[in-house]
Amino acid sequence: MSKTDAERIIALRENLAEESYYYHVLNSPRIADAEYDERFRDLAELEKEHPEMADPNSPTARVGSPVPSGLASATHAVPMLSLDNVNSLEEALKFFAGHQEHEVTIEMKIDGMSLHVEYREGRLVRALTRGDGTSGQDVTENARTLRTLPLVLRQPVSVAVRGEAYWRISAFNAFNARQPDAKKLANPRNGASGAMQRRDSKLVADCRLDFVAYAVASGLPPAVETQEGLLEYLDSLGFQSTMALPVTRDMAALPYLTCVANAEELEPAIQAMDAYRQCLDLDTDGLVIKLSSLALQQELGAGTHAPKWAAAYKFPPEVKESLLTGVVVQVGRTGQITPVAEIEPVSLGGVTVRRASLCNQDELDRLGIDIGDYVKVVRRGAVIPKIVGLARPSPTKKDPNSSYQFPKCCPACGTSLQKALEKEVHFFCPNQECPDQVFGRLVYAVGENALDIDGCGEMAIRLLMAKARVCRLSDLFALRDFGCLKTAAARKLREGLEAAKNAPLWRKLSALSIPGVGVETCQALAHKFSSPVTPDGQDADLSPLSRISLYQSVLVELINPSAAQSLMSFLRRNIVEVERLADLGFHFEADLGMAGALAGKVFCITGALSTGSRPEISALIRQHGGVVKGSVTSQVNFLVRGPGGGAGKAGGAAKHGTQTITEEELYRMLGLPMNRIEKNVDP
Repeated sequence: MSKTDAERIIALRENLAEESYYYHVLNSPRIADAEYDERFRDLAELEKEHPEMADPNSPTARVGSPVPSGLASATHAVPMLSLDNVNSLEEALKFFAGHQEHEVTIEMKIDGMSLHVEYREGRLVRALTRGDGTSGQDVTENARTLRTLPLVLRQPVSVAVRGEAYWRISAFNAFNARQPDAKKLANPRNGASGAMQRRDSKLVADCRLDFVAYAVASGLPPAVETQEGLLEYLDSLGFQSTMALPVTRDMAALPYLTCVANAEELEPAIQAMDAYRQCLDLDTDGLVIKLSSLALQQELGAGTHAPKWAAAYKFPPEVKESLLTGVVVQVGRTGQITPVAEIEPVSLGGVTVRRASLCNQDELDRLGIDIGDYVKVVRRGAVIPKIVGLARPSPTKKDPNSSYQFPKCCPACGTSLQKALEKEVHFFCPNQECPDQVFGRLVYAVGENALDIDGCGEMAIRLLMAKARVCRLSDLFALRDFGCLKTAAARKLREGLEAAKNAPLWRKLSALSIPGVGVETCQALAHKFSSPVTPDGQDADLSPLSRISLYQSVLVELINPSAAQSLMSFLRRNIVEVERLADLGFHFEADLGMAGALAGKVFCITGALSTGSRPEISALIRQHGGVVKGSVTSQVNFLVRGPGGGAGKAGGAAKHGTQTITEEELYRMLGLPMNRIEKNVDP
């Protein structure tokens, strides 16, 4: 290679990095896009001709690589902690009550995916996700595609920086516009998080994500003494910091404010930040209030999961008005009647909402809302839309306090509705043959929380109900003619039904749709009655269902009395169905080989986990013989607690003497390394 080519490659890399900084970070491009693209192509061509000049931090690395990354785990040298939340001005002032004479800074809390990025002598060497706070996934190759994350710093320093990978709203909307409806993403935050955990960085590059820095974990110069100075230092290295966020229009208010922690100055500062966030080209989920002095931050330190010198201020949920145009009454698989509001489309948190939850008749009466009224709609936890009040009654409404009234009869079958108990708030359809209940039970039975039969969705169930007169689970297993389905779908369903006969016991119990008996209870029952030593000297030759029906005392110890009563009642009413299923080869037999490293142990999980989602960790525990419960009771042996774990479960563990363990300790019990869980773990 000639000296000229080597010099040109180096010069082009430096030039493109500089122009990218002006374009993406400073939002002040100095050259036309066409000229940038031409220089980029020249560099890519030269690098192709001279592979010996390969550099993982070249600007061309931002296009990603089709080679999958391993997403291995790595330990954080300094833990990545969560923040305690404050939900009102009063709580914010109380949080800093002991430090009223110290300055605080207020920064936007970016709604993205937290990252830890490390540089050695100014060059990016590693990027990790937050994970459980002590270790995270290595997403270095994916991080190289982030447009505002410098691959080479403007100073040759060694430093560890923390921030958020995020999706600009404009870039997210452009990406979604290119997707078919079935593949459109719900919101930028979930989209960014999912993209950063992909195993192909080229796909991540297509998303055009960005990075904003807000903290330095190590390598901060001693001369930097305040939070403001820290952000200025990040700016000088070439990062986009929380002092210079992308906006959709000009705004006079600064994105970063310093104030004294008192009502006179803190309240207007928060109000100014609230106005400022409306102009940002990114999603936020609140503010971060920090003591400005870095020395004071160091002095106060941190608790088990959060620093003592900072708090996250959560803005109240966005409330919008919309016209209530109708109410759809849905019938669930257990017969429960649920009203769903139909409203004029309204945008909440970047999502267009057309339907919202109404809970039950008591809630409707309390709110005093009816069709034709304008109602208040929020998205609780930025997820589930819900109507929370009356905004303006309909002009034609005679009684301003009147509310929508449930129908007296089931909308699906015409049966009179009733309440299961006198104080029960929900209405039920008591007709077991109600077509909506039948449909719901069959869809649930073949779904992922029960038999998990691949390829048997709602459309197939509707066809089988209409054409093959399938109305119960045994009908499905007795079916011999699948002519109403296409050939490939029929073959897939036939194979799935045959495989389901050998499904784990808990899946078979769940498929029965026993009222009041959820997945966790089914798993606990299956574990108990699959034990090599049968409880209370029961006959091991009896099937689990026979043992359940004979030994109700065991049930009361294992599950709550109401669930035990519901289960016994169900078995008495449906004994013919259970026997027919058994005759068709769908036996409720004890699982063999239930023993494992966690056999006989009961777990509960709380907080964030680094190796997988809570359902994935639960599946791993069950795979090794353990049982997972949703709350801490006297039966729970271990509480697996990650960062952000709930105080309620921790209190329950203390009350019942339950041992609290970390995710790492769980893996030691399993005798496994802490690797990211693959998606094919069967719960």
